[in-house]
Amino acid sequence: MAALTNINIDFQVFGTNDPKLLIVVDTSTWGIIQDKPSIIEIIPPNSTKMITHTFEKGKTNIFNSSNLYLSPVGVFNELSDGIYQIAVKGSPDSNCKHRDYLKIDQTQAELDKLYISFGFTENEKTKEKRREILEIESLIKTAEAYLRRGKSHEANNFFKRAIKYLENYNNCNTC
Repeated sequence: MAALTNINIDFQVFGTNDPKLLIVVDTSTWGIIQDKPSIIEIIPPNSTKMITHTFEKGKTNIFNSSNLYLSPVGVFNELSDGIYQIAVKGSPDSNCKHRDYLKIDQTQAELDKLYISFGFTENEKTKEKRREILEIESLIKTAEAYLRRGKSHEANNFFKRAIKYLENYNNCNTC
């Protein structure tokens, strides 16, 4: 009977390399609240608007711009890169888990294009370009490290720096 009383709300967010999807997998032990409702609350990057949905226990929950009310129903736009604030709550909602997730699918696709554009050419110019791209990736990795340590503000600052460097790189006419 003790196993039924243990409640451990938990979930994982999986990167998909698909900018249109946000995948949240339930890894909770629901115990005595297994048959009670649960919800997920998501705040997209650069927003204060909380989006609430029923959370499917023991399943993979898939979100897109349509079901997150960021586009018209049936229209599936790319989700913004940045930090998503996610909370899963059982009933009562004192049974809760919060996690921030850094979505980088659009940014990674842009970096992939840049790497591919270098081709097999190995000269000083392509080496310098690769170093610049590695600097951007390093900033993203630093943002992810801060996020794993629960330091969302610092993570957001590093991610914004990475985006600014990428924009500067893409806008450089002499690169």
